[in-house]
Amino acid sequence: MEQIGERLKFLREELNLPQGKFAKSIGTYQTKIADIESGKVKSLSADLALEISKLYKINLEWLILAKGEMYSNNTGDDFIKISILGEVECTVSSNCYTNNENPESYIKIPEKLLKQISANIETSHIINVKGDSMEPSILAGDKVLADSSKKQVLNNKIYIIRIEDILTIKRLQKLPKGAIKVISDNKEYDSYTLKPDEDNYEVYAQVLWLSRYVY
Repeated sequence: MEQIGERLKFLREELNLPQGKFAKSIGTYQTKIADIESGKVKSLSADLALEISKLYKINLEWLILAKGEMYSNNTGDDFIKISILGEVECTVSSNCYTNNENPESYIKIPEKLLKQISANIETSHIINVKGDSMEPSILAGDKVLADSSKKQVLNNKIYIIRIEDILTIKRLQKLPKGAIKVISDNKEYDSYTLKPDEDNYEVYAQVLWLSRYVY
């Protein structure tokens, strides 16, 4: 597609838009789009090119110069750096440990996503997961985002809890009289109950999101 009109027509058809609707979306007239697509007009104004790029996430180099991929890698989202606080390891005894004294790295997460999951930016961190006690919900190698401002137990949500000096990722369920049932999604691990009069445990953070590599 050497001609800009060919690329514009290809893009419009890819978006499944008639000429009139496409023209209106970028603030121009159907006749102008028709003239460009037919080759009668052999150029696209900078204003229209920028509007197409912004609205439909199109790579300007592809649109103007026929270089690179059609869609831009830039989503336009604002990204927030969320620190990685070491590792959580779920061992065969269902215990999980983390070293969270100093952030070792960070992941950039779209601000829009953080708002969607109601994560507090100041109190959220990423933790690497090992072990199989929460399979299939959470796998070894996953990264979870946990918000330490969310400590109130909601039924069947996943939390990081501290029992004595151990941090573990589990699904929690509220029981009568303030007790909490601690559940491993992997059925090979037994559930157990924490009573409200026990002072050796703390709900540390709620797990709101996970990231998983697919190999």
